[in-house]
Order: sequence, then structure tokens, then C-alpha cells
Amino acid sequence: MINATNRNINVYAASLHIPVVLIGDSGVGKSNLLLRYTKDEFRFDSASTIGVEFATRLV
Repeated sequence: MINATNRNINVYAASLHIPVVLIGDSGVGKSNLLLRYTKDEFRFDSASTIGVEFATRLV
């Protein structure tokens, strides 16, 4: 809850939950794309991942 000018505004009421699936060849940067979108970071030295990776971001 955010208090803006003495009124409570529910931030989660306006947010959407949109699942996104990234599919592609190994080593093309899917995990770094997800990391960039969720945490605004990029790792040049990241290792290849196998399986599934999850992340969330409130928009």
C-alpha cells in the first residue's frame, strides 16, 4: 500500500500477471534477457543453464 496525499492506493490492483515463455537454442542469452528485464542487470560471464528459470517483475 502506498499513501499518496492521504489516500491509500493499492498498487497490486492495477498490475497484471502475464506469463512469458522464452524458447530458443542453447547459449543465445535467454537467461540474460530475463535477468535484464527483471533486475536490469546483464552478466557477460554467465554459465549456460539447463532446465527452467523463473523470475518476476511488478509492472
